[in-house]
Amino acid sequence: MHTDYEYRASSKQGASLFGAAVVIFLSLFGLAYGAPWWIWIIWLPASVSVLFLLLTNRKYGMGIKNDVLLIGVEPVRARIPLSDIERLEIQEWSDSTDIKLVLKDGRSIKLLPQDTPPRRALVAQFEQRGILAAVK
Repeated sequence: MHTDYEYRASSKQGASLFGAAVVIFLSLFGLAYGAPWWIWIIWLPASVSVLFLLLTNRKYGMGIKNDVLLIGVEPVRARIPLSDIERLEIQEWSDSTDIKLVLKDGRSIKLLPQDTPPRRALVAQFEQRGILAAVK
């Protein structure tokens, strides 16, 4: 029996806070220099989006509990028994990484980057449970 594993990430990470700082800077700059009305209309969707991210504080992550892979945290979006997983495939690109689960029935499930822990920890958790992790 393996110990449970949990990885959590919050949307209040660098990108959201940086986005909020940019919105505040642009708003102050626009007020100081009298930006025209159409600039405010352009900035409005970005401002609302950043505000939504900061207020909702969405949680991302994954976990392994009782030999079941839980994708997502609050709410859990998928529960996959580890016995149904054939392998984990990690495809490295120059600027991103694609991670997917290949199930024994042939289906594949692409994992969101926000949900996945650092690659080494993810590979270690799967290999510890006897699931092949293929890095391409």
